[in-house]
Amino acid sequence: MISLSSKDSIDFSFERESLSWQILQRSDPSLTGHWQHEFQPACPQFPRYWHLTLYQGNALFCGPEPMTAQGLLEAAERYLPNLKGKKAVPLIQSLKQMLYHEAEQRPTVISTLIESCHRLNLFSPEQLQQALRLHLLSELDKIAFDCSGQARFLPNPALATQLPISGFDLSALMADARKRRIIWSKVRKIVPSSQTAFALDQEAIERADLPATHRMRLSSFLRYGQTSADIARSLCQDELAVAKQLAQLTQQGFLKAQSERQNSKAKVVIVDDSQLMLQMFQTLVSGWGYDVYSHADPRSALDIMVEAAPKAIFLDVNMPEISGFDLLKQIRRQPSLRETPLIMLTAERTLSNNWRAQWSGCKFLSKPLSPDEIPQFRLDLRMLLETVAQ
Repeated sequence: MISLSSKDSIDFSFERESLSWQILQRSDPSLTGHWQHEFQPACPQFPRYWHLTLYQGNALFCGPEPMTAQGLLEAAERYLPNLKGKKAVPLIQSLKQMLYHEAEQRPTVISTLIESCHRLNLFSPEQLQQALRLHLLSELDKIAFDCSGQARFLPNPALATQLPISGFDLSALMADARKRRIIWSKVRKIVPSSQTAFALDQEAIERADLPATHRMRLSSFLRYGQTSADIARSLCQDELAVAKQLAQLTQQGFLKAQSERQNSKAKVVIVDDSQLMLQMFQTLVSGWGYDVYSHADPRSALDIMVEAAPKAIFLDVNMPEISGFDLLKQIRRQPSLRETPLIMLTAERTLSNNWRAQWSGCKFLSKPLSPDEIPQFRLDLRMLLETVAQ
């Protein structure tokens, strides 16, 4: 084990299968901050950056961005079914509004979430720990073994003031990730991907002469979706556990795999003549799981939009030859795009631009004018996407 101070910046390169081993070799109990991994362009299926948050050497969180209250809230929603119930909805909405409107209170949202949910008996501390552990393992399933790149450690001592939760032993977590890797390799022979759709084989079920209760269970299982990803998310369960069930039922002959559902990601289009803005938008939004179509020339963007059929369109207001508002008029003349949500982007925060956007039935999003404004822009952008592009 290499002993390192949390003040050090640690850089290393990694190849396929070596990332988990490299992190273990370069981590010790002094580290508090984020491992930042940058994947090679040859791995387009991965976000450009991926972060693993540590506190005193223990793993806390991982994902395209460093740990935030927003990320923790999303992980809790993903794996805690009570957070989708009627009693929890007002609380979750109020916490999201706090994130959206009061940036300076973001670190306290973690404590507020946990304290409020405990008060309403929505989950226990143990259930929250299990949810965050499943989130870590699910991310490691996707990231830890299949790509190469480079990494460095970004110290963040302030994490100590934001953490009413404990972390997970890094060695044990990586050992479980490797075990899951082996299980996934077997399951993938029957469930090739999370987007493989399944259907009941009614003839096989009839031949097996199953009791009515067994038939009802089979039917109810697919009621939550046709793919392992859909079912796992609907039931707030681990996707590996769901995929194992699908594989078992397929081997028994009760389910049959159908063609893989193609391109299930929500599509988003951005038109902006700034390459820097396009690159930042692409990195952020694709990292959140969207399929991004970026275009710098407004004159030819309309054809791209019609072909992509996006969930949302972002338009720069000030572009050469064709302004964002001029392009908006062309978009609204297309029947297939008439109801698509439009968001106007501009660095000119004038009342006239805001009024024109609202009058045109659009939302309005201010571009960051300095690096200090990027975190707020990222938060505003993500909240908008959750509203208009689901």
